[in-house]
Amino acid sequence: MCQEERLRAGELGERKMRIAGEKIHEGERIVFTKKDRALGLENGFMGEVVSIDEAARNLTVRLDKGGREVAIPVEKYGAEHIRLGYCGTVHKSQGSTRETVHVLLGGHMMDKHLSYVAASRSRGATHLVCDSSGVGKDPTLRDAVGTLARAMSKDRTKDLATDLLDRSRSEPVIQTQERPLQQERSYGI
Repeated sequence: MCQEERLRAGELGERKMRIAGEKIHEGERIVFTKKDRALGLENGFMGEVVSIDEAARNLTVRLDKGGREVAIPVEKYGAEHIRLGYCGTVHKSQGSTRETVHVLLGGHMMDKHLSYVAASRSRGATHLVCDSSGVGKDPTLRDAVGTLARAMSKDRTKDLATDLLDRSRSEPVIQTQERPLQQERSYGI
């Protein structure tokens, strides 16, 4: 949908190349999903397609990180590792900063840690949006905000074994009287 809107607005170039079933245009946002040391690419790097050489099957991309331009031989790098880069998961966005961020809230993965990461990617505006699946059918604004606030407040922190040991060392020792184990009955089925 993002690509269609940008085409309609005249923001993408006429030159394009079909890559792994997608039409990639000049001016397109793409993401790389494989590390390649020779090209200086990391999994998750994003950039803008500057030029396309369809005959040689090469893309020139200006990377977001550092603004460096890199020539990508599509077949050598792997077409399946080049994707449109308009949206990403919270995990993929970690460590990146954008001028404007739109965050789709809700779902089973929403908790306070992921919400913070998603909502803190912006240097400028952050827009939090949700659909009815995140808040129920026809909620009042107050109900919707309450539902999202509860989801965004869930703490799903996991305890490590070392956390439990540290906690047990700092807690007072409680003396208990041992009782003999009672013999359990087993029933044949």
